[in-house]
Amino acid sequence: MSYPIRLLLCLASGFVLVFAFPPFDYSFLAWFSLAPLIIAIDGMPRRRAFLFGFAGGLVHFVGTVYWVINSIHNYGHVPLALSGLAMLLLA
Repeated sequence: MSYPIRLLLCLASGFVLVFAFPPFDYSFLAWFSLAPLIIAIDGMPRRRAFLFGFAGGLVHFVGTVYWVINSIHNYGHVPLALSGLAMLLLA
């Protein structure tokens, strides 16, 4: 399996895992969301598997802390672009 396909599987894993948490709350997806990640990193060197898993985890984390942009923008009166940058630095 080529590396771009493996990367897409890892990113898809993180994206599907977002839907297992509130506000979507499809908790059954948590059982299936890590399967693409496991398939993607099977047989990879440890360092590359870590980086691919990190990419999937970053997608998941950004998807679950999206509300930080709104909070910083509305309550901190920070411009929207800087709020997005702050959220990415948090992730």
